[in-house]
Amino acid sequence: MGKASESYLWKTLNNNLKLRNKASEIKPAQRGKRIPLTFGQERLWLAEQSESGVPLHNMCDIFRLKVLWIKTLLKQVWKKSLKGMKF
Repeated sequence: MGKASESYLWKTLNNNLKLRNKASEIKPAQRGKRIPLTFGQERLWLAEQSESGVPLHNMCDIFRLKVLWIKTLLKQVWKKSLKGMKF
């Protein structure tokens, strides 16, 4: 990092620290109607409606973990079984 960029960095950091204390509070905007859900939010809502209380949105991750675990286990079994064989 050159001296010019270091100087700019420190000026920016100092300026941000000064402004942080002067920043106004963020207030929610007044809305006349409901805001539409994102696609991801709709998926979670539908999953919750069909199976209330069941974390369906986590099932994909659980499946990936199981596949990784099984794959690792199969590799270990394969290596052990090949140790005793002569080719």
